[in-house]
Amino acid sequence: MPDDDNLPTAAAVTLRAPPFSPLNPSMWFAVLECGFKASKITNKLTQFTHAASFLPLDVLPQVADVISTAATSATPYEDLKKCVLSSLQSSTATRLKELFSKDELGDEKPTDLLRRMKLLLGDKYSTFDPELFKQLFYQRLPTATQNVLFCIKDNLAPDAIAKLADDFVATVPTQHVSSVSSASTQDNTQLALLTQLVSQLSTEVTSLKRQMQDHQRPRSSTPQQRQYRPRSPTPQRRQQRFRSRSPGLCWYHDNFGSKASKCDPPCSYAASNEKGEY
Repeated sequence: MPDDDNLPTAAAVTLRAPPFSPLNPSMWFAVLECGFKASKITNKLTQFTHAASFLPLDVLPQVADVISTAATSATPYEDLKKCVLSSLQSSTATRLKELFSKDELGDEKPTDLLRRMKLLLGDKYSTFDPELFKQLFYQRLPTATQNVLFCIKDNLAPDAIAKLADDFVATVPTQHVSSVSSASTQDNTQLALLTQLVSQLSTEVTSLKRQMQDHQRPRSSTPQQRQYRPRSPTPQRRQQRFRSRSPGLCWYHDNFGSKASKCDPPCSYAASNEKGEY
């Protein structure tokens, strides 16, 4: 039976490769190897030749060293695969950082978002914490969708959550879903404005209270007012002012006689009047 090395043209005609995916090269190699098996291509150099011919031109410079030694290598295909994966496939830490920093759903369907997150993890998805992955996916859904799925999400797998989320998003206007996803940012902006307004009003109220207190507080006399304030007569002056000029009569009867409305004893006006002296 002839070896497959003698039939490169026939193998090349029957082999079909998927478009190369730089985001998930390990998946691309897996599909390519299925094609090798279906076409019964087992020779390593032939596998290398097919794989290298399917690589994009921008990837070839990254594997130039492997290409230059392929003819003399015992495992040229494995060398090419290892070099491509190490060059293009992000490290686990880098992929986790990207996974945690991704934005919300945006214009994607929930199932598209889930598929992208799985591709981002690549071959690490099977060993990634399933509960953490589900929570990361759930947090990237619009707020309205999260509220609907909150009570049942713990009992569903990510694929089931994505399917239900697709159905819900399809029944809600796109503008409403987008506005809900950005509601948190708008609420924070409005809260900041309200806080600023309350602070400004508090300052104005405090200023008004201070002005009212200053207005109601009794003002102290100025030195000029204290200088020209009329003094109350002393007891001695009052005594001199109301001293009678006639002996025995009070000041009132001395000045007003019978028309006096008051009498300041001791006063002899009443006794003298009976005698006819006044």
